[in-house]
Amino acid sequence: MSSLSSSHQYATRRVFQHLGRLLESIAFALDLPVWLLDHEGRIVQHNGPECSACELLHGLEAGLAGCQDYHRATMIELQTFREPVVKNCYLGLGKILCPLRIENILIGAVGVFPILMTAYSPDGDSRLDTIIETLGVTRSPELVQTLDRVKVLSPLELQRVVRLLTALSEEIASSSFELTDTVTELISTYDELTLLYRMSQTVGTETAVERICEMILQEVVEMLRPQRAFLLLVDGTRERLVMQRVVGNETQPFERLRVGLGEGLIGQVAATGEGVIQNHLKGDPVQGLVGSATIGSVVAVPLRTNERILGVVVATDKLSGEDFIANDLKFIAALAGPTSIALENARLNEERIRTERELAWSGIAFAAAHKIGNSLFGLEGYLRRMPELLAEPALDLESLSSAVSRAQHTTNTMKQIIQEFKDFSRADQLKRSPVDLSGLLERLSVPLAEGAGRWKVVKKLPPGLPEILADPDRLEQIFGELLENATQAMVEGGTLTLAVTMATPEQLDHFELPLDRKAVCVNIADTGPGIPPENKRHIFDSFFTTRGTGTGLGLAIVRKYVELHGGRIKELGQPGKGADFLVILPVSI
Repeated sequence: MSSLSSSHQYATRRVFQHLGRLLESIAFALDLPVWLLDHEGRIVQHNGPECSACELLHGLEAGLAGCQDYHRATMIELQTFREPVVKNCYLGLGKILCPLRIENILIGAVGVFPILMTAYSPDGDSRLDTIIETLGVTRSPELVQTLDRVKVLSPLELQRVVRLLTALSEEIASSSFELTDTVTELISTYDELTLLYRMSQTVGTETAVERICEMILQEVVEMLRPQRAFLLLVDGTRERLVMQRVVGNETQPFERLRVGLGEGLIGQVAATGEGVIQNHLKGDPVQGLVGSATIGSVVAVPLRTNERILGVVVATDKLSGEDFIANDLKFIAALAGPTSIALENARLNEERIRTERELAWSGIAFAAAHKIGNSLFGLEGYLRRMPELLAEPALDLESLSSAVSRAQHTTNTMKQIIQEFKDFSRADQLKRSPVDLSGLLERLSVPLAEGAGRWKVVKKLPPGLPEILADPDRLEQIFGELLENATQAMVEGGTLTLAVTMATPEQLDHFELPLDRKAVCVNIADTGPGIPPENKRHIFDSFFTTRGTGTGLGLAIVRKYVELHGGRIKELGQPGKGADFLVILPVSI
């Protein structure tokens, strides 16, 4: 027998659930064992008097195997004949099996057995001899007593039972078309709900407009199988729709599509906020806008939040050539809900980021103006002092040299401030090439080793580790800043430790990086006072500094460079025992 489709399997389960309750009533009303078999002859359910002959025989391995073979053979027979099968089973006991069908596919059978049919059954001794011989068991009082409880049906009673089972099966067959259609619709609805749930869960975590558009169109293509699907968004003027993303066949004519609000079928959807289906489309303005591309049928649904229209989702021309139907419109409309929310969240997120960026640069501008203003004020004082020194009859070269030196120092400080702001603003510019981290740190540590009278430098820089694809200048800035901070923290001397290792799975997991990526870890630790707990959460923030000088951008730039390389940085030291910066950088992009 061919395997059942998913809709027939679901329908079969529903039929068996319904029959289970019905057969229980029939079994006790007739005082007969009534059994329900599936399409392969397996027993699904049985109802009726306890300790019947079949239950006893099924307790014996040979009896169970024999009944299964009998059931399978009978089901094969029932595939051809629609009438009930009435005959003696292999043990000489009577059985009635009536076929159950859904859309002419045999799904199982209702059976009444074992019984004795007075017109067909052999006498008691012959039946007992047949059973004992077939099963290979010993004659026992229990077996005899059990078989004596087998129900004996007269020809008239047998006819009534057959008629009842036939009417039951015909009733199921007559309603099978409606049942299958209902079940198919339920399965389709379940699939749609599952898809919508998955869509809402996934889209809800996305903040990129491109990714959100791609995801909804993938679902539309998977479910409706159109020639193409596309999504247009309302532009800033609120007067037209602009193509955001198109997938499918012959997409090039659609990539620059612009549709005015109210223009044609798609524009009307955006203007009215109502979804539409139009099969056999003719004379629509969009057909002219896409030139050689063919649009015959369209289903279009608006994307909206409250009263605000965000855009329109469109599918055109099914690959099968069929028309779009109401369920297609309903499906896209259901997808449009979570998509609209995700797009609105993405818009709000972009506005938040833009606002935060403006506030950040306002802060940067303020900090720059403040620090440069202070430096200019000092420089102005030194420059004002110079004419006075030069005008004195006895030129004080020492005082003049001191003023010039201070003016130069102030100028250098201003240059440093300006350079730090330049670095911060251009931190997204990388020029990657293979870099040996052990070699780079060895080179950066040379000046420290030469001045090791104050610090003890411990290096664990093994050769042979994989090179990483990175910007060497930016890496020098990263580790140069960390090394400078470490030495400045050890005012009275201490130990500086540099170590490079391959990242372990635990470290990758701790840094929330993919476990299948190769990465290199760099440790820079000192034995200074460490970082107070209240400062740990702020050390990578812009303008945060505990020194009297500096912009507070050093570690902010370090983190920006590290993350731009796809890496992570954390400070793991303990207050009072020194700072410990761990930088993890992927080997490849």
